[in-house]
Amino acid sequence: MASNYTTNYGLCQWEPGDNFVRTEFNQDNAKIDAALGALAAEKLGTVETIQTIRVTTSQREILMDMTGFDWSEWRVVIVKFQGTFQSAGQDDASSFIMRGSTSFTCCIQEPPGPIMAVFFPGQDGSQSIWGLGFPGGTLIVNSGSYQGIETIKTGVSSPVNFAPGGSVTLYGIR
Repeated sequence: MASNYTTNYGLCQWEPGDNFVRTEFNQDNAKIDAALGALAAEKLGTVETIQTIRVTTSQREILMDMTGFDWSEWRVVIVKFQGTFQSAGQDDASSFIMRGSTSFTCCIQEPPGPIMAVFFPGQDGSQSIWGLGFPGGTLIVNSGSYQGIETIKTGVSSPVNFAPGGSVTLYGIR
């Protein structure tokens, strides 16, 4: 058994003549794992679900109201559509369209499928919009500010509809 321990985490410090005990190694590894996990959570932040809109009936678009949304609370904001489609054809597509004082399409999936956009407001809603759209890793750059976004429209081209059971979810990391 160890005869000394570190100050901060109580990790084993063996002196010459101490016997090594496997359980002490395992306990030390668990302490180190917990400390590194807490540090990573503190540095990276925890992903929080901000809002989810569920598809309950067949529909062509889903509107997420962003008026009053405080972009300055978030370092990263993620918009994700998951679900299936009805009557998907060769030329159909799904997309996110941001509307407000500035309007732009941030990502498109052809044929329709899951799409996601990751934005980086950096806790400053007044900065220019930038992020990444998936699939494809499309760079999103717009001169408008995050504060100007009033709606996020998830849409599909005609004659495709979102099937019941899908959802659009807004996530954030503070």
